[in-house]
Amino acid sequence: MQVTEYVSKLPYTQICREEANFTAILYTLLSQPENMTRFLKLIKCEDKFTGQSAIFFEFAYIRDIWHAVESPKERKDIILDHLPFLKNYLPAYHSIEHFNKTFVSRASKDEIQSPSRWEVSKFNQVITNNSDFLKVCKFKWSFNIKPDLVIQLSNKKAICIEAKFESNEAVYPKKADEKKIFSDRKLEPIRQYDLQKYMMQELLGLNTQFVVIFKHSAPLGEHTLLTWGEIFRALDFTPFPQFIKQMTSKFL
Repeated sequence: MQVTEYVSKLPYTQICREEANFTAILYTLLSQPENMTRFLKLIKCEDKFTGQSAIFFEFAYIRDIWHAVESPKERKDIILDHLPFLKNYLPAYHSIEHFNKTFVSRASKDEIQSPSRWEVSKFNQVITNNSDFLKVCKFKWSFNIKPDLVIQLSNKKAICIEAKFESNEAVYPKKADEKKIFSDRKLEPIRQYDLQKYMMQELLGLNTQFVVIFKHSAPLGEHTLLTWGEIFRALDFTPFPQFIKQMTSKFL
């Protein structure tokens, strides 16, 4: 049977396994104030979603603030304010290019390059202390990660939601050469949820509640754990299109 013949027999609303699709549906549902109230109650959050609150899909604040701040001095300050010990490893840098060469192979002469582009193999040669090395890695990877949903209740409090369907928690590093560096240094990989905690609480200074959504229940320490079924059963689908009801029916 050709694939075209399945389109009418098995619509995508019935077979979808893409967690980003279910996350987008949840984002849409939570844009309705009553559903947001129900969700906050479900996760036992006592704060209210107000006119000053917002919900974001694929929260990339760290990445985007870098592009909003164009001054080389301000960019360097962001790095050194969070990683002040770098001054001990870079005591004599005299130019933007010299600074960049510590972190990237192709160093710009004109702008401080984003930590998202830093190469572990480069700063591994300079950062000798393991504790400092891990801090630089976490800082770098914070410019790459994007929590699935973030509900920012205020400029002091947030809810960070990681949505899983069949995938497992990611760990860093992911590249083979970087894994070898960690192994040579006798360092444990950094868990995805620990990295999110570092980004949300240490870098952004937000008092954050962490929620993980799974297809089925599983133990997960200090995070609030919910299944897709628990969430969708708690929300109101009345004002939303039929396809959303069809997509989520498998969880109900």
